[in-house]
Amino acid sequence: MWRLFEALRCPAMPDEEIDATVVAEDEPAVDMPASPRDEGDDAPKGKKREGLRLSKAEKSQEMGALQHEELDWIFIGDADDARDASKMRAKNVRYVLNCTMGREFGGVHNYHEKDKYFDYCRLAMADNATEPLSARWEKAFDFFEKIRIREDANVLVHCQQGVSRSVSMVVAYLIKYYRFSFDDAKALCQKSRKQANPNEGFEKQLRELEENLKATNGFEKVPPPRKRPAEIPAGGAMKAARGPAGPARGPSGPARGPVGPAGPPRGPAGPSAGPAAGPSVGPAAGPSVGPSVGPSVGPAGPPVGPAAGPSVGPSPPPKEKKDKKDKKDKKDKKEKKQMSGPSPPP
Repeated sequence: MWRLFEALRCPAMPDEEIDATVVAEDEPAVDMPASPRDEGDDAPKGKKREGLRLSKAEKSQEMGALQHEELDWIFIGDADDARDASKMRAKNVRYVLNCTMGREFGGVHNYHEKDKYFDYCRLAMADNATEPLSARWEKAFDFFEKIRIREDANVLVHCQQGVSRSVSMVVAYLIKYYRFSFDDAKALCQKSRKQANPNEGFEKQLRELEENLKATNGFEKVPPPRKRPAEIPAGGAMKAARGPAGPARGPSGPARGPVGPAGPPRGPAGPSAGPAAGPSVGPAAGPSVGPSVGPSVGPAGPPVGPAAGPSVGPSPPPKEKKDKKDKKDKKDKKEKKQMSGPSPPP
C-alpha cells in the first residue's frame, strides 16, 4: 500500500530508486565521525597541527616547566598530573592553580586539598569560546605573584587536559607582568607543553588584552631577578645545594677538646679568696665599735643623779635641825639645872 502511494506521488521515479529509498530509511542512523580536533586527525593541508590535533605520541605526557630562567617555577599540566602527589613533591610543586569548574559541575577535584603541604586556588571556568577570562585574571595574577615573591616552591597550573584554560591563564600573566606578546608567550608554553593551544575565543581575548595594555601602558613593572641561585635546577630544593657544606665544618669540633681539662686547676683558687675576706672584716668592725661606746657612756649616769639631788633639795633642813637641837640642848640644860637645885654659895 505504501509503495502504491509513493508511486502515485512520484510517477517518474523508477522502481529501483523507490526500493533503494525504502531500504535506506529502514537502516539505523550512523554516527558521524568525531571532528579532527577531538581525535587528533591531520589538520587541513598548509595549517600547522596544534593542541588536541596532535597525536598521543606527539603530546607531552607529563607536566613541564616553562623554559625560562625567571619563569621555570611555573608548570603546566593536566588532571593526571594534579592527582599524582608524589610527582608534584618530586618537582617541588606546593601550589596548584585549578582552572576548571567546581567538582559538582564536572571539574577536576582538588585531590590533595586536605594535605597542608599544598596550597590550592580554583578558577571556576568552562572551556568554551564565550567564557570571559577577564573575570578570573586578577585572582590568577594575585596567586602567581604570591608564589613568585615567596620563592619557596613551584606551581602547577592545570585544567582537564592542559591545553586551553590553564595555558590561557599563564599567557595572560606573561603578557601583563613580563610584557610578552601573545605569540611569544604561547610559543614559550608550547616548549614545555606541546599541546598548549588556547581556543579561538580565548586567543581573541588574550590578544585584546595585549593591545589594551599597549594602548594604556597598563603593564606591571617587570619583576626583579629571582634570588634563587642559578645552579639550582627548576623544581630542585634549595637545601640540597647546601648539603656538602656541613661536613667541612666537622674537624673544627675536636680541636677544641683539650680545653676541657684545664678546668680543675682553677678549683683551689676559691678557698683562698673566701676566708681572707670574711674573718678580716667581720670581727674587726663589730667588737671595736660596740664595747668602746656602750660601757663608757652607760655607767656615767649615776654620778650625775645624787650629785645634784642632795645638794639642792635637802640643803635647807640641816639649819632647822640645828635650831631644834640648840633649843633642845637649852631645854635639857634648864631641866638639869632645875633638878639639881640652887647652886651652893661660893
